[in-house]
Amino acid sequence: MRLFCLYSFIIFINIGTAVGSSVVPAQKKIFFAILSSHGSPFVDVTRKNSREEVTGGLFMRVGRALAKELGADVEFILIPPARVQDALLAGRVDMICHMTPGWLQPSAANLDWTTDYLYESNNVIGYLQGQSVKSLTELKGRKIAAIYAFHYKDYDPLFEKKELNREDGPSTESNVQKLLKDRVHFVLFSKIEYDFYKKKYSDLRFFDSGLEKVQTRCALSRKSVIKINDLNAAVKTLKDREFFTKKLFERP
Repeated sequence: MRLFCLYSFIIFINIGTAVGSSVVPAQKKIFFAILSSHGSPFVDVTRKNSREEVTGGLFMRVGRALAKELGADVEFILIPPARVQDALLAGRVDMICHMTPGWLQPSAANLDWTTDYLYESNNVIGYLQGQSVKSLTELKGRKIAAIYAFHYKDYDPLFEKKELNREDGPSTESNVQKLLKDRVHFVLFSKIEYDFYKKKYSDLRFFDSGLEKVQTRCALSRKSVIKINDLNAAVKTLKDREFFTKKLFERP
């Protein structure tokens, strides 16, 4: 009789566990990639115990907002531009935003992309006061600082034809410092970055060639725990709340 009662008790526990009436499912976790070549205002990084940790910036705000809509935790992964495509294809990171298919070649066709864009961005040519730039032809033969291993859809053909002289650097911050120290003549960066650095260095000026105007999206690994339909829904919800056009760029 005691054996029967014990056996019945074990069965009851197993059935209860199988049904999952008291088991809380583990929360999904998003590994959100951020290019290590980016600096402020896109990402703020703090070094702790010889490791770099994302502590702020626009991309952190985007990642947290999307994760909240998706009901997931998020961890930010700094990754060099030369490694991000392999990381996405292998599923070591789930997604990256502020991106376009033209910037993730040749892997773009093997990734899922959000249908809606987040916000518009354009790359401009930065230079110091005292110069005047009215066309790209004036830049021929002069050094333009760009990001190592980064694909510029509209500028790459000009670099390849040697119509523009590209000099790669590891980050926007290092390229701006090169410009200030007269080691390069120009810097290729986004208008968002220009607006940030202009507040620090009043002598900065920019020329908009009309090239590289993009609508930034998120690229999602096909091995991610997140599905593209869910990510699309999250982006749409945030757009409807004007997160990407107003709230994102407001001072926290």
